[in-house]
Parts: sequence; structure tokens; C-alpha cells
Amino acid sequence: MQMTYNTERLILNILHPNDADKVLSFYENNKDYFEPWEPERDPNFYTLPYQRLSLSIEYNLMLQAKLLRYWVFHGNNPHTIIGSVNFYNMIRGSYNTCQ
Repeated sequence: MQMTYNTERLILNILHPNDADKVLSFYENNKDYFEPWEPERDPNFYTLPYQRLSLSIEYNLMLQAKLLRYWVFHGNNPHTIIGSVNFYNMIRGSYNTCQ
């Protein structure tokens, strides 16, 4: 599994639980925009421990080839998340699919 992809404009990274502060900032900064389209969030969602645990769970699922999530950064600002790409419910074999 490749941890980072670089293009001319973007950086895609798999994040470690130590990067939970970046993920939390991303969600807090975009809360008003995302809220109408996302399920109601548990109040703990907007906490550092929750995001740290979430990144840990995601990483373990990636090791099991059940999920793949890259966090997207602009090449000129590699410390601020601007989005994510997520593949989940990965099914191998003849069906070979994901959502």
C-alpha cells in the first residue's frame, strides 16, 4: 500500500492517528457546509480523541484491505486538509468491488 501520492497540484496521504488534529480542523472548518448532507454526528465526533481513534480504526482496516482512505492536501499547503478520497466495503475475489 502506497502511503503518499504526489501530483503537480495535490498530495494524497494516508494519515496516522498522530495527525488527528489536522482531521479535526478539517471537520470543524467545514461543519456548516457538510452538515446538511451528512448523518447527525455524535457530539464526540468533534474531539481529538474521537478523530485519533477513527484514524487508528481506518489504518487497521487498510491493513486488512477492507478500506482505503487518502486525505487530500494542496501541494502549496501540505499541512491543511482540503478533502478526502475513501474506498470502503472492499470485496475481493471474482466480484472485486468497493463503494
